[in-house]
Amino acid sequence: MPNVLVGRQREVSLLMEAARKTADRPVMVKISGESGIGKTRILSEFLAIAAENPELKLLECTAADDRHSTFRPLSTLPGLDDPRPRENPLADLPELAGPGRAVLVIDDLHQASHALNLAIEKLIWNPPQLDLLVVLAYRPHGVANRLLAALGGAQPQWDIVDLPLGPLSAEAAEGFPLDHLCGQHHMTLHQESGGNPRHLKLLAALCQGAECRGEPLLRGGTELPGEATAPILADLDTLSGTARTVGSAAAVIGDAFDLELTAAVAELDRTTVLVAVDELLALDLVQADTVPGSFRFRHRVLRGVVYRSAPEGWRLGAHARAVEALSGLNQPTVRIAEHVERAGVGGPKAAALLTSAGKVIEPQDPETAAVWYTAALRMLGDGPDSREQRAELLTAIAHGALMAGRLEESGAALDRRDALLAGSVARPDREALTVECRARLALFAGRYTEARTLLRQAITSLDPAAASRRLRLVLAATTVLDTGWEWSEDALLSAVGSEDLMLQALALGVHSVAALTEGRRAVAERSASEAAQLIDRQSDEQLACHIEAVCHVAWAELRLGHHAEAARHFARGQGVCRRRGQWLAMIPLLTGLGTVELRRGRLARARDQANQAMKLALGPGREDLLSMVLALRAEIALADGATLHSLADSRAAAEVITPDTPTWRQVRLAQAAALLAHGDPAACTAAVLDAGGGSALLDLPMWDHPRAFDLLSRAALADGRRPEAEEAAEQAWRAAQVLRLPSALGLASMARARVAEKPAEALDHALRAAEIEDHPLLEVPGRLLAANALWAVGDVAGTIRQLDAVESTADRCGLGEALAAARELREVVEARAASLRPPTEQHMLSQREFEIADLVSQGRTNRQIARQLEVSHKTVETHLGRIFTKLKVSSRAEIASMIGRSSVVARPRRTAAAR
Repeated sequence: MPNVLVGRQREVSLLMEAARKTADRPVMVKISGESGIGKTRILSEFLAIAAENPELKLLECTAADDRHSTFRPLSTLPGLDDPRPRENPLADLPELAGPGRAVLVIDDLHQASHALNLAIEKLIWNPPQLDLLVVLAYRPHGVANRLLAALGGAQPQWDIVDLPLGPLSAEAAEGFPLDHLCGQHHMTLHQESGGNPRHLKLLAALCQGAECRGEPLLRGGTELPGEATAPILADLDTLSGTARTVGSAAAVIGDAFDLELTAAVAELDRTTVLVAVDELLALDLVQADTVPGSFRFRHRVLRGVVYRSAPEGWRLGAHARAVEALSGLNQPTVRIAEHVERAGVGGPKAAALLTSAGKVIEPQDPETAAVWYTAALRMLGDGPDSREQRAELLTAIAHGALMAGRLEESGAALDRRDALLAGSVARPDREALTVECRARLALFAGRYTEARTLLRQAITSLDPAAASRRLRLVLAATTVLDTGWEWSEDALLSAVGSEDLMLQALALGVHSVAALTEGRRAVAERSASEAAQLIDRQSDEQLACHIEAVCHVAWAELRLGHHAEAARHFARGQGVCRRRGQWLAMIPLLTGLGTVELRRGRLARARDQANQAMKLALGPGREDLLSMVLALRAEIALADGATLHSLADSRAAAEVITPDTPTWRQVRLAQAAALLAHGDPAACTAAVLDAGGGSALLDLPMWDHPRAFDLLSRAALADGRRPEAEEAAEQAWRAAQVLRLPSALGLASMARARVAEKPAEALDHALRAAEIEDHPLLEVPGRLLAANALWAVGDVAGTIRQLDAVESTADRCGLGEALAAARELREVVEARAASLRPPTEQHMLSQREFEIADLVSQGRTNRQIARQLEVSHKTVETHLGRIFTKLKVSSRAEIASMIGRSSVVARPRRTAAAR
């Protein structure tokens, strides 16, 4: 990754300001922050800029005794030709500085020797009589106490500038070149790095892009990047052998560790461990935890590097010792499981522990659960006695991998299970989970028919009161956008009998969408409201087990026009998925929130959500999810006026998705809109009819009917088929009347405005659309139609008012196409208005009066005018009195206005002949 300066421009600017500052006292800038936070990088950038100023004498060095550092050691400061260390290298600072302003930069102050500390203290307490800027960079926890005290008491002798460096914000971190990251690493990078630039670069270098599995640092097999890890490893090399061993033992244990367990894993006594921990604390690798006797690594990345730097064989033994110690303390299985898996040895007992721990952790961390299940499967071996256990583990692996977005691993586990159980009958409860995994894999790939067939067959063969209850909900969710009303009702009734509140919420969410599909808005509102109440009462841990319930409810709220509620639930669902590694479930949540932002006219936010979803949707077996994201991107591009991009995205979506599925129909509608904007109304009409299964649009959910009929009406108008356009507009209105949704009514109103024969009628319909709240995508085109109607009846002022509103909203939201259309109409209106404007009446003044009026328009006072014209102040006042009378004005501002409008002219001078 290039060594670019990201997010620290403010600090560099403050350093340059301090370098240019003129002060009675010397200036000291203190730059403090943890390792890797960017101190040296800021100093390098500052020095590179300051070097262009010949008035500055730059003296840069490091307090560390390290000749491989960015700067030369402070002990060699007296001259490049005389690198011999000096006891007080700052003693000759006046001679080194010379004339002009001296800039002394000292990096790594926390690594200064005792002698250097004394020299810097002396400089602080007795600054030389120089025009001096001193810049000190250090880690706060490593500086000697006496030197810290001197820095804190330097105010009387110095002008102090404090620049503490904190972590980069997520927005600032985007300044790094991160386009190569896979979706999972892109979403977790800032959080995992803690905003530390060095850690961020290290984690980014581990990502393998499109081929990446998104594995955590500790579990990944990728070699650690040397450039990013070198400073951390250099710190580790300064530790004693014992402290290095204790650090490695602590890294084996976890982010947090206690003394007793660390002593057992390191095979050292407690006193020795305490001494070693002091070394780790001094190096700022670890810090004291809230519990006495416990510590934690300052950052997970540091723990990861320490862990990976330990010999692999030693790590295996350390994990085995951790298992023994934790088992003796009767610790929970979840805490022991990681060490059992990493120790690499075990039998049925270890496999049982891993299986038990996996079931506990799966809702919170499905990826780790799948890893533990896989380790348990390996420990069981291939014996016939473990056949049923292995089948159960393969199902668990498939489910955990599916939740974590490892679709190929999930499918492979299911295939192994089928081969293992060939010719035998599985238990119904376990078969239900297998069928659900198979069905979801088919759905993610867009194979709806295959998924529905699997689910229907399983439902008819399983106990309807138990194992099939969830399968009925999954089936209902696949059919609500088509003809699944009866399945939705059946699933709802089945879930009501369950005591699982989240299962009820899922059923209500599915039922709400299904009801709206049939145009039953009141039923949809009631089910969505009940589902939202259930969800809002649950903890994030409970939501993690049924995250699809949050998704269904949020989409129902979005389609009902409840944008604020939908955004809240989409955002909460994203937070749950991000913390628990449920990456595939993130895609419809990101797409949903992107759709909300699009409807609110926040194109930049919508595009950000779509781009995040796009990274997660790339990969085999995700065709349905990918096409969903591409359809959203096509709509965003169309709103922005990028018609060709919209065409490209919608065409790509149509190519990857299976035809005649719910997502395919949405893609075809997005493609139809892009084709119409591109000037191909015939292709637009064909795409809409294709999506709807004919002119009655029976294959589309009811909420899509106003949109589809509006597209048909606009296409017919563009083709000159006015009767067909009018009929389609009326059909859009009838569908909107059934739904009674503000957005549907607004869209249908615009369709009627376009085909209205009378401008007054068009204006009435257009203003209905313009008044839809929280929906700029309807307000802006509605106001454009209103502006055209007002222009048609000759209301110029009204037209301008509507265009002002359109341009303001379109510019704020980034609606490029609407903004261009508004400006084009404004040019026509203003040009026409100018041609019809009567000639301006002109007032005539004498030559002297016109001179004075012109100077007044330039803001001159009477005295200034008198001096310029070389007349008396009284003469100027007399002329002004006549000007006020002739122009019939009462203020100097009115004179300026008339001069600006060319309403005032000077009487021509008389010629000699005229006299």
